[in-house]
Amino acid sequence: MPKWIHLHLIFSNHGELLADAAKHPPTGVYKDLMRYIDEIVRSVSPALIQRYFFLFEGNSPPLFLALELKDEKDLSIVEGIIGKKKKIQPTFVSDLKIDPKAKVGDPDEAIALYQAGTQYAFYRCSDRYDPPWGKGPDLIHLVHCFSNQVYSDWINEINFY
Repeated sequence: MPKWIHLHLIFSNHGELLADAAKHPPTGVYKDLMRYIDEIVRSVSPALIQRYFFLFEGNSPPLFLALELKDEKDLSIVEGIIGKKKKIQPTFVSDLKIDPKAKVGDPDEAIALYQAGTQYAFYRCSDRYDPPWGKGPDLIHLVHCFSNQVYSDWINEINFY
């Protein structure tokens, strides 16, 4: 039976993290954070988890990583893997807590969008990042393409510009 767990990450300097995230491509603390979270996901995926995403929250903790276990019996294995990653967490992560009783009430379509955003954030901070439109304001292009799928007519295309 699938079960969700959350990893709550707390940062020593949230302002620096947000400033680095706004750069194109991202640099510094934000880039290091994305690589760390990606490493956590890769260490438990795909054998133990089927879906994952992270969201920044305005309240405490400022970020949570949601992992959907394929089987509830694997919780201790996943906690062990994450415990090893906790020992090598970046210095700007002041704490990482596991919430094994987390719930995700969003529909599957929303979770798919959250996961796509997470995968894109990982890609943006990887060495492979080389979008065909250049390293400029790529999020604008991404939102534009997303809008084309949702509202695909010429009036909306004109409104975008």
